[in-house]
Amino acid sequence: MRFFGQHLILLFCLLAAPSVWAQKVNFDFGMYSIKATPPTGSTTGDISLSSPGAYSLSANFEMKQPFEIGVGYTVFFSKGISGDMGFGPDFYLYYFPFSEGSAVRVDTPAVQYREIQQWRPFGYMSFHQRQFQSAQSSYSGFGFGLGTEYQYTERMAFRGVIRSMNLAGPSQATFNYFDTILGVQLQF
Repeated sequence: MRFFGQHLILLFCLLAAPSVWAQKVNFDFGMYSIKATPPTGSTTGDISLSSPGAYSLSANFEMKQPFEIGVGYTVFFSKGISGDMGFGPDFYLYYFPFSEGSAVRVDTPAVQYREIQQWRPFGYMSFHQRQFQSAQSSYSGFGFGLGTEYQYTERMAFRGVIRSMNLAGPSQATFNYFDTILGVQLQF
């Protein structure tokens, strides 16, 4: 549990002043599917779960268009909001092939202008670390995802994302994770 707390404190520090740090803050939830193999010699058998109960908090930081980087934290529960739990940090490199990911801004003493496209599809590559209570092991590795953002109001968007990750742990342990998440995005 100490490991979980350290990551939560780090994420809170990064998101504590979103108007200073991030251009976008995302609150997502959805369904996940897991196939995990515990370390060799473990008394725990293979794990296969599929359930609603994936929750993610993340922030996007604008780089040179059409790229953004992101940092986040995901928690998932075997019974929606209870049961066995997994958690860990996420790091993303987003690519927006058809639009700019963040708003285009012009700020002068006389004029303030902001424009953002309504639909913003994206793809990303990512690095993840997961701690899974049942397997009693940590896993890390790379993933990828596809999604889109839909601008609803001037400062709020909805988003949908499909994520996949293949993680490795000690002693030939593996962790294959797939989820579909929907969420709300606040923009600063």
